[in-house]
Amino acid sequence: MSNGRERNHLIKKPPVYITKNGTGDMVIMSIEEYERQQALIGLYTQ
Repeated sequence: MSNGRERNHLIKKPPVYITKNGTGDMVIMSIEEYERQQALIGLYTQ
């Protein structure tokens, strides 16, 4: 993203899904959301 700072408020929550030719390709999310999801995965795998 060339002007990511201006768009930062748009991608805080919820995660932004980017598609390529109509198929999911990437997800952009805040570091807080990423860490929350990683913590949940850690709990589920115990």
